[in-house]
Amino acid sequence: MIRLLLVYRYCTLGGVETGIRSRLELLPRHGIEADALFFRDYGGWKSFANLHDRAYLSSRKEDFLKLLREREYDIISVVDTLDVLEWIREAPWWSGALMFELRSTYDHTLQELSRLEGHRVDAFVVPSHFQATNVEPHLPKRLRLEVPRHVVPNFIPVDQFPPAERYAPADGGAPVVAWVGRIDPLKNWSDFLAIGDRLLDRRDVELWMVGGGRSADKERERFRRSLDGRPVAGALRWWPLLPRKAMPGLYRELTGSGGIVLLTTRNESFGYAALEAMAAGAPLVTARVGALPELVRDGVDGLLYPSGDVEKAAELALDLLGDPDRRKALGRAAAARVREKFDPERCLATFAEVVQLTVERRRGDASGSVE
Repeated sequence: MIRLLLVYRYCTLGGVETGIRSRLELLPRHGIEADALFFRDYGGWKSFANLHDRAYLSSRKEDFLKLLREREYDIISVVDTLDVLEWIREAPWWSGALMFELRSTYDHTLQELSRLEGHRVDAFVVPSHFQATNVEPHLPKRLRLEVPRHVVPNFIPVDQFPPAERYAPADGGAPVVAWVGRIDPLKNWSDFLAIGDRLLDRRDVELWMVGGGRSADKERERFRRSLDGRPVAGALRWWPLLPRKAMPGLYRELTGSGGIVLLTTRNESFGYAALEAMAAGAPLVTARVGALPELVRDGVDGLLYPSGDVEKAAELALDLLGDPDRRKALGRAAAARVREKFDPERCLATFAEVVQLTVERRRGDASGSVE
């Protein structure tokens, strides 16, 4: 049995944490015993309540080194948390494999990759072909040339997201147009509000925003101020913090209303919010950015629009809101695609293969030392 430690600085209610939880639960089927170390809790720690014998919460170097000694990990997989590099330098006795999962598209995180200079890295894992290319210019030359990059897509527990088309439509009421994400510039909530204004000029809709409760205070205040005097303010409902277990019900209600999901993000290394909506069979309109074209086939299981083009996004949304047959067809195709390509067993098997290959390569290294 291979012993794996996953390290991530955040513990939120997001897609990364959902994936980590599934790894802890399901990787033993693939011969891997996984633990997870989070630095800080941002609302997600309670979701690991039944896994506290294998999930740890600490930002102390001493606790990390203690885990390393006691658990004798064969491999550490670090998710966008380069602070751990210096801690590993203080563990010359540890000879396991070191893997980095590069998921973030934020500029400051990409720029931090230069800190890998001089460190030993055995493998990189990215969630999409886009991200494999996106991180390349930021990697030190030696690592860019010598270290393999493996594409392992994100996945979703599909059994928790029964396709919403099974549910009878609600009687009356305005269709819902929902946005999911953090309140920050990358997720581009401002374009969602601009599109909402345009939709309300043409028809009655209800606008939902989900997420952002733990975003920076300054950005949340900017969001609140942006609502002043706008048509969108009277039609908007905001759930700053919504438990992940509530999301399937949200998609059922949305789809039953004759509504859609509308995502306005400026970049994505994968697109977990889109994946979740697709799994639930919710009709999706999203910006054509980053890895989203790898996930969403335009006109087949969702609609893509040019990033920043709020007029085009509003046009596509209005057309879809007025076409129930197309909404149903897109939702059905989306749910089928997620179950075919992005279910846990398929993606975890790929991840397990990468872990096993990386450990074997490390064990076969004649030097067997940490640089």
